[in-house]
Amino acid sequence: MNQTNVMQFLNEVSAKYPQAISFAAGQPSPEFYQNESWANFIKVYEDASPLSSSLLYRYASSSGLINHEIAQFLRNDEGFSVAEQNITLTNGSQEAINLVVMKEVRNDNECVVAIEPFYIGVKEVLEGQQKRLVTLDFAKLCQGGDLSCEAFEQALQEIQSQGISIKLVYINPDFNNPLGFCMSESTRQSLIKLAVKYHFKILEDNPYSHFCYQGKRLPSIYALDNQGVTYHLGSFSKIFCPGLRVGYLVEPATKDHGERRISDYKSATSINTCALAQAVIGGFLIQNDYSFKARMAEINQHYGARKVALVEAVKQSLSPLGVKLYEEVSGGFFQTLELPFEADFEWVEKSAAQYGVIVMPVSFFCVNSTKWKRFVRLSFSYADETTIKEGISRLAKSIESQCSIV
Repeated sequence: MNQTNVMQFLNEVSAKYPQAISFAAGQPSPEFYQNESWANFIKVYEDASPLSSSLLYRYASSSGLINHEIAQFLRNDEGFSVAEQNITLTNGSQEAINLVVMKEVRNDNECVVAIEPFYIGVKEVLEGQQKRLVTLDFAKLCQGGDLSCEAFEQALQEIQSQGISIKLVYINPDFNNPLGFCMSESTRQSLIKLAVKYHFKILEDNPYSHFCYQGKRLPSIYALDNQGVTYHLGSFSKIFCPGLRVGYLVEPATKDHGERRISDYKSATSINTCALAQAVIGGFLIQNDYSFKARMAEINQHYGARKVALVEAVKQSLSPLGVKLYEEVSGGFFQTLELPFEADFEWVEKSAAQYGVIVMPVSFFCVNSTKWKRFVRLSFSYADETTIKEGISRLAKSIESQCSIV
């Protein structure tokens, strides 16, 4: 199912049943947007960067205005150093995906590989550019909740045996959307080796890595990569505010100085990312020592408590109905459940209409796999604990009713 149809359906259901509690949207909680401070952040940026501030009200560089601030942030919070010219500010991660595909995938025999279920926006990008997508089923590649690189390599060999050239592998390594799994550090290192061996680039989409509620954050694939095979995609939509639409793309280090940069492709599409939105992020970073760590410590306390509330409510109210947790998550926005029946459009709308609760079937994130029809993704980031408990209570009634039918 394509993203447009999925989002249209969910938007229609939410609009039609506004009193329903929604676990469908992967949105941050509005209480952390800090929109009352945005004007101050812009002033902080203008005061600190008088040359750049002169560009806030006209067309700006395609590569971005706050590249220096982003480079400092990446050094402090992501643990890697990068040249400012290797950073391009984007309109969220979606544009970053689009730009990388434009640059890397040129010929009819070339493809992008994605492991489903996955962020379905990747499929929309490829369809829009008429580029080839090859999907692999995580259920067939999973080993102990992680990606089996042995099975993955066999799948890559099978693709290449068909005369298809793999140019990009799309990976969401930290608290994956929709399953919530986290790729181990050894698997990340093995993936880099596979990229070198099979001559593809890794497209690392990392919007959830800052939302770690248990244990320590793992290094990004980009931070581990000393071979120059990784694009790193980041976004401030989840950790700051989605309305700003500010993301960033870090290109692999390259010795080919004649190669076109991502900003060249951006200049031919959206021209530049909103300068005022960049200034909000830039001012926040300047005022907070180029780091989100203090902000995320507060946010993660709230989101971690919401995750616990959801899991406890599931165990209490849904487990007796035959519902299973799919790998309890330790971070991110989502917890996946396995139902005793298939979750389809009809049941989703019935749940909203009759029981006042909306969930997201994992099958909506699949292109070919039929393994995930019984699974649903629940977002715990938007609602507070009281609302979560009420929503799970409503979901229990919907599931109990459906079980009596099937």
